[in-house]
Amino acid sequence: MYFDTLLGVDKEVLKIINFRIEEVKMRANVRIAELIEQLEQLEKKMHAYKVVDPAARGILQYPVHVIMKSMPLIFPDPWELWELLLQTFGSEVFTPMIVAKFPMQFSEDQDQKRIFLRK
Repeated sequence: MYFDTLLGVDKEVLKIINFRIEEVKMRANVRIAELIEQLEQLEKKMHAYKVVDPAARGILQYPVHVIMKSMPLIFPDPWELWELLLQTFGSEVFTPMIVAKFPMQFSEDQDQKRIFLRK
């Protein structure tokens, strides 16, 4: 409660005033949360612009799914793209994901999985 007494104001009117203040406060808190989220997104973009090679900054404006859809045009040979991904992330990043996605296609031998991924 924000006001419990106001000189010359009825208790019912005070309830309405307090209710309205609470509504405004809740809407303000929602808007603040939205603005914080926008700020965090902008901070991520700014960080990306700082760390990405200046020649590649133009690509940052596109969503990842748009970039990925263009990959077949840039890399007609999927193995070329695969090699670039391995160079960028390392093979150990992809091994658990591939094994989880296609468990029946791999033996239980981890060395065999690594050999397959490096081919």
